[in-house]
Amino acid sequence: MIRVVQSGAITTSIAYDAQVTKYCNVAAAAFLVYDMFIHMGDEVELIWKSRNTWVKWIYIYVRHYSILVVGLLLIHGNSRVPFTHQSCINWLIAESVFSNSIVSVTELVLLIRLFAIYGKSKLILGVLSIASLAEMITVTIATVKSFNGAEVSLELGCVLLYVPPILTAGWAASLAFQTLIFALTVGRWLTHLMVTKQLGRQSIMFVFMRDGGWAYGLMLIVCLVNLLTFRLKSSPLSTVAFRWVMAVASFSGSHVLLNLRRIGRDLHEDFMSRPDEANPTDAEAIVFAPLSIDTSPAPLPTQIELEIPRTRWRDRESEYEYSLRSEV
Repeated sequence: MIRVVQSGAITTSIAYDAQVTKYCNVAAAAFLVYDMFIHMGDEVELIWKSRNTWVKWIYIYVRHYSILVVGLLLIHGNSRVPFTHQSCINWLIAESVFSNSIVSVTELVLLIRLFAIYGKSKLILGVLSIASLAEMITVTIATVKSFNGAEVSLELGCVLLYVPPILTAGWAASLAFQTLIFALTVGRWLTHLMVTKQLGRQSIMFVFMRDGGWAYGLMLIVCLVNLLTFRLKSSPLSTVAFRWVMAVASFSGSHVLLNLRRIGRDLHEDFMSRPDEANPTDAEAIVFAPLSIDTSPAPLPTQIELEIPRTRWRDRESEYEYSLRSEV
């Protein structure tokens, strides 16, 4: 069970580290709010004006629910209401559940993208499902066991002073799963390059690779920072980047979805501007049509279904057959 450190053991250094951690939590919340406002125009056009699909609801969760949770955690953590031992435990459990849920939903978005670009391969789905389940079990066990031996200060506002090393297993599992997703994305992109012989900066495959790269890079940084601080610091600084995990997961998930909608809109407008000249290979027609993701900016009263003839690319080992389906 979590042990409470008595006020007499709180040094000036520990109090200073706790204040630094709170400033970092404020910075994470401010980052999310700032990013939401500067991309509000894109959000309204690409998300709110579209039909009610799973993309919209996942976006609301990873973007707005994350901001709400981080804000509430920040307000409650800095309130003058004193914590009891039990309320502090409940607080830490809630924070862990919220953080893991936001990270899991962001990973789900990346997993679905990967499932789509591999042509809804059952093998890929099976591998990713097993890996995801293993990650969730590891994170859950590590989080639960970390409560045994953790130390908190109620005087500083339910601030963790010590985190058992076992929690690093949870971060390592999360990092391993994200590395698997990124490696499979890179593999598919390289195969795509060998087939098409072009980089295709306007293609969906390039967008998948670009977004997967920076999303993985950001999560790699915050996971490594948490791994290092958990193992190297026995002070409030051990959780200095914990709130940033939620912020980075929210940022990554929301922007991945925005960019998918943006490229879908651009391909739709490009095809409508020159339907007789449109070349399916320009679009690398591997959008989320098989998963029923709406890529139109907004539904119109009359719908006309347009289909581009199937196009095949062959090389020595593989055959690609893609179709692009747009709605007006």
